[in-house]
Amino acid sequence: MVYQQGTYAPDTTYRWVGSVAMDRNQNMALGYSRSSAVMSPDIAYTGRLATDPLGTLQAESVVPLPSTGSQDATRWGDYTAMQVDPVDDCTFWYTNQYLASDGIVNWRTRIVSFKFPSCLVPQTITFTPPTTTPLTAKTVALSAAASSGLPVSFTSLTTDVCSVSAAKATLLRAGTCTIRASQDGNQTYSAAASVVQSFAVTEQPQSQRPGSIPRVLRNPGITVVNPARARTVQGQPLTATVAAQLVRGDLVCLRVINGTHRKVSVAVTGRCVVKVRVTYTAPESAALYPYRNVLGYRLKKTRR
Repeated sequence: MVYQQGTYAPDTTYRWVGSVAMDRNQNMALGYSRSSAVMSPDIAYTGRLATDPLGTLQAESVVPLPSTGSQDATRWGDYTAMQVDPVDDCTFWYTNQYLASDGIVNWRTRIVSFKFPSCLVPQTITFTPPTTTPLTAKTVALSAAASSGLPVSFTSLTTDVCSVSAAKATLLRAGTCTIRASQDGNQTYSAAASVVQSFAVTEQPQSQRPGSIPRVLRNPGITVVNPARARTVQGQPLTATVAAQLVRGDLVCLRVINGTHRKVSVAVTGRCVVKVRVTYTAPESAALYPYRNVLGYRLKKTRR
């Protein structure tokens, strides 16, 4: 039974010595020679998917050749061969002759192979996104796998936040790092659908060194509220400022000494009570959040 038959003549170019084959999905490929009054013989092929309408063929593909010529005498080769590879029942192999230059029996042979995408084995990508990462980590390993076992490539979609080299993301600034994982396929597997994942790149919070928040003396004459070693654990300079409010007593009781950030003091004399608010701050950087800590003290001069 003939499923379909017809004549393929999309233009005025001559096509002859055709050969046809079908893959495991019933996709058909047709190879042949072409020539015309102004064109030397070359090689081309076309085909149709099993799902295409009957009586139609897809766009023609021309086989790349170094050059072409015409045969001056004797007959042209009167057969070609389109075969399906028995290994995968998917790859088409086609062979045909051509002439590199005008002549007599100076023919050469060209062999090409191709597949229809629908005959390729599908594959998927599993891409686990990194967890939220501080900028100070500098780099993050990327982990993704294709079901085919073929290597996965990564691309940064947020190049201002992170860049990618091989399977490693380099963190450039705080923000959202978005990565695309891809696998383009090969002669057996079709291209996988890309998977996009994102993760947060955060600045690191700052903290004060142990002991850098001083204790207020019980019987202060002068209370030092910031020690000489005034830096955060992350190394940023720590600044202290003082705001004092007289609760009871005369203004003469209170004296605020606000010198450098390394020494800010409050002196309490006489019978007075003072509320003191000390604000510690440290500047932000490319990798650190700004730091701010407010402490309140109640100071009074005690009797000796």
